[in-house]
Amino acid sequence: MLVCPHCQFENPDAHKFCQRCGASLAEKECMTNQHVVGPSQFISIQFDANRKIPAVLLAASPEKDVAILWANLEALPEATVAPIAKLDSTEPAIVEGERVFTIGSPLNQRKIITTGIASKIEERAILSDININPGNSGGALFNSIGEVVGITTFADISRSSAGVSGIIRIEQALSLIDEAKKKMTEISKPQARLLPVDPTDNFPLEAVKEVATAKKFETDRYTTSVGSFNILLMTPRLKYRIQTEAEREAAKTREKRNKKEGAVHGTFRPFDNFFAWREYVGDYKPILIIRATPELGESFWGAVGRGIAANYGIRTQARLRFKTDFYRMRLMCGDKEVEPIHPAKIAHILNESNYFVSVKDATFEGMYSYPADAVSPSCGKVTLELYSEKEPNKAQRKELSEKAVAQIAADFAPYLNSRKQ
Repeated sequence: MLVCPHCQFENPDAHKFCQRCGASLAEKECMTNQHVVGPSQFISIQFDANRKIPAVLLAASPEKDVAILWANLEALPEATVAPIAKLDSTEPAIVEGERVFTIGSPLNQRKIITTGIASKIEERAILSDININPGNSGGALFNSIGEVVGITTFADISRSSAGVSGIIRIEQALSLIDEAKKKMTEISKPQARLLPVDPTDNFPLEAVKEVATAKKFETDRYTTSVGSFNILLMTPRLKYRIQTEAEREAAKTREKRNKKEGAVHGTFRPFDNFFAWREYVGDYKPILIIRATPELGESFWGAVGRGIAANYGIRTQARLRFKTDFYRMRLMCGDKEVEPIHPAKIAHILNESNYFVSVKDATFEGMYSYPADAVSPSCGKVTLELYSEKEPNKAQRKELSEKAVAQIAADFAPYLNSRKQ
């Protein structure tokens, strides 16, 4: 049965339109927090580990922190719609002391159910002792009979207690839902297709251990530039190498202190506790992350002015600004574009000042993730295309070096080989 999200009528699966009110059963409105959507031009909704579909933004309110999305569920005909609580004056949708629950994906875990009590019902929010972690934002809060009564939003965590979580009451979203329904008649509906998803398995533990203890590691193969952007090609091996730099440096310093003949050696081996890392390295997904960060620079006349001041013995700060703003990215394997798993656009703000430089600026940087086999010598050539907000239709291109492509392919080889076995 397909439940109509507008009138809650149960329709047979064969129908695409509600037999009571005529509403579409394949094109659904979805609610989340506005801060979850942010400035992204790409929006998707993931239902489980293997299925994700595109969505479009219909309406949003930063003040209420609510966003209404539109998704076409023809690609997932078995999907069901969570009923919104009926709001009337005779019977409240939720009362203080009532048991509530939410479903989210906190801390990189999927579909975790958390329960609690509605501690206080305010005009625009519900306060609860329910545990909300990063990843829960934008999820539905259900009352004791499974109706949606709010949108989980924030947690006020103190150092001495579990804290209080805040949930936006569903009433705050009703006007936006009406606005969204009107806009659905004005724009094209989203595509009903499945999008690439994160792999469900992890990068091989042995490959991570190998890079953690290697004495030589050429990090320059993972960096390049494209126009006014600095590029970092992040593989799981590089990520772990960077994050364990402090341990390696500490071990080197200790070895130098005990170099004398007769001194005790081999008692400090920071990477021996590898058995404890198995769950930790599970966060190292076998994906390629390409980060594009706008370069910082000084204007021509700013540099001239500082030079003139220096001739008179006057020292002035270098006023640095971002040279551009990220808009979007394309990764080409030969002549074919590789579809990203997550094409993220992230706000980057700097407000720093010291004796030498001053940086007060904001920009966007790109953080796109791709499948493990996206880059390989079999592509022939691998090209990055970067687009800025100033010139969104003009690409800045760079062909990756053969060494960079070979390094990325070598990094992912242990994972790709393990899948063939």
